[in-house]
Amino acid sequence: MYSTAKAKVTIILANLGTPDEPTIPAVRRFLKQFLSDQRVIEIPKPIWQIILRLFILPFRPKRVSQAYSQVWGQDSPMREILFEQVSAVKTHLTQLYPQFELNVVPAMTYGNPSIQDVLAQVSAQPQEHVILFPLFPQYSATSTAPLYDALAKWVVQQRNLPGLTVIRDYYQHPLFIQSLAQSVRDYQAIHGQPEKLLMSFHGIPQPYADKGDPYADRCRITGKLVAEALGLNEDQYAISFQSRFGK
Repeated sequence: MYSTAKAKVTIILANLGTPDEPTIPAVRRFLKQFLSDQRVIEIPKPIWQIILRLFILPFRPKRVSQAYSQVWGQDSPMREILFEQVSAVKTHLTQLYPQFELNVVPAMTYGNPSIQDVLAQVSAQPQEHVILFPLFPQYSATSTAPLYDALAKWVVQQRNLPGLTVIRDYYQHPLFIQSLAQSVRDYQAIHGQPEKLLMSFHGIPQPYADKGDPYADRCRITGKLVAEALGLNEDQYAISFQSRFGK
């Protein structure tokens, strides 16, 4: 007998990751996993592991755990928001596509729920199609690419492979730009319009960009499009990058 059941489709919404708790041991475990990824830190592995284990992991988790404690609720804000996104996307898409058996699941590159565990669940319940959606508007080898790596490792272990789609990025999608612009309008409607709008993006090391990582250019395009959507001239906005870790 051939099955006539609805085609099973899984959508994986994936973010970077977060510690399990705002404690020093939990933050240390998270940082060890995150900062051991050579996509993130390109220093030769033997040298970097000495730096990581002797100078970073013994000291940095205390300060980072204190910062997490200040924003922690029932759970990490990142994980709470990711779960909310999963619920909202599943509700919306289930109504739009009743012909499919849709499953929308959360995943993290580092920490829990781990992308490896999520892909293992897909193996246990074979799907017709899997859509991997990294929640990074601008592609970077430091953020999006590790999810490609996890998917590639999973693929070679599978016999009954589903169709696969990876959403690379969406830095200039009209709906994304409209959403950002509207969030600025909503804020300024309450707090007033400033002399200049500063759009700040997470940073990557300059050598990574010099080697071809398109992230910084994509951020600048996003900023320019948001400014255009808001009707700002060049004197009314600026674009910056944040987060510096050592040299």
